[in-house]
Amino acid sequence: MPKKRDSESTNVVVVPKPSASAYNPNRMLARNSLLMNQVRQFQHVEQRRAEGTRSSHDATKVETEGQAAEYLKKMTALMHDRGKPLVRKAGAE
Repeated sequence: MPKKRDSESTNVVVVPKPSASAYNPNRMLARNSLLMNQVRQFQHVEQRRAEGTRSSHDATKVETEGQAAEYLKKMTALMHDRGKPLVRKAGAE
């Protein structure tokens, strides 16, 4: 039986690199509905967190993509174990 090459033994998803204009920290959030909805969803989650476990960021004042990125970064860190990225080994469940 022929030996499988690495590319045949794993699922590989090729993701194209985003264009340089995909992220503009100064662009108004109202022009990016996906990011705006993510901020709203995180704000909804944050409102339901205990008082001492909320971010110090005021999501109602997020107006640009850069501000949204900062807020989402803080909220993601709060929701994960002390901000550590979740890493799973292949085949682990």
